[in-house]
Amino acid sequence: MIYGFVILAAGLICLVHFLTKVLPSLRGQRLLPLPAWTIPPGEFFLGAAALAAAVMAVQIPVAGMVMEDRGLDEATAWDLFLLGSAFHLTALAVYCFLRLNFPEQFALTGEKGQTRKWERAALAGGYAFLLAMPVIAVVTYGWKLLLRQLDITADRQETVLALVESESTAAFAAMFFLTVVVAPVTEELIFRGCLYRFMKSKLPALAAMAGSAALFAAMHQNLFAFVPLFILGMLLALAYERSGSLIAPITLHALFNFNTVFTLFLFRAAV
Repeated sequence: MIYGFVILAAGLICLVHFLTKVLPSLRGQRLLPLPAWTIPPGEFFLGAAALAAAVMAVQIPVAGMVMEDRGLDEATAWDLFLLGSAFHLTALAVYCFLRLNFPEQFALTGEKGQTRKWERAALAGGYAFLLAMPVIAVVTYGWKLLLRQLDITADRQETVLALVESESTAAFAAMFFLTVVVAPVTEELIFRGCLYRFMKSKLPALAAMAGSAALFAAMHQNLFAFVPLFILGMLLALAYERSGSLIAPITLHALFNFNTVFTLFLFRAAV
């Protein structure tokens, strides 16, 4: 309870600071400085198809192996760690292959000198995390009320629940590392570093933000979390735009995942 109050209080302070100090100073400045990714559509979709094919080729056999005798509702933390690793590590391997073999097409930014130093970008991501928390809290509460009014029950978030309910220290550590470190890197490379910047070359920046955020939220396959994750996706893209570095959205994403896991862990301990 105290932890959540401190995070929200810090977030409100950052939000007020942003609205009263930062936002007025941005007037007249170029709001969206990150260059679009001008890769030809054929090459982009070929890379996306290669990524999807590689992930399915690895994840489907792994899923068949770990879920042979039980369904997802009964999956252990180790089961979900193997499934998550199959996705994230394969996606990272495919991206690294494309980046090494086609450096110009799969560069993370379009102009040299565009990015901030990683320390400043990480601080920007931390600031964005605190600023985002009260916004996402309000959105989550409103979305939850709407679903209740529509008599729609919330889906279980299997990965997070298996993590906080795990009785194995090793499984907890493995899942924590995957959730807080690996997943933010993979998802930001895919959704902001590649998808968002490609969409920005074809659409207005805000439309590209919304489109990549919608796909990011849908990928998690959880109706209860869809709107909050959509807002998070928009904020992640904005953090990328303002910093010019993927370090900022990766930091924001990692802190958000850590906060989710830690909050549920504290709630479980209190119960």
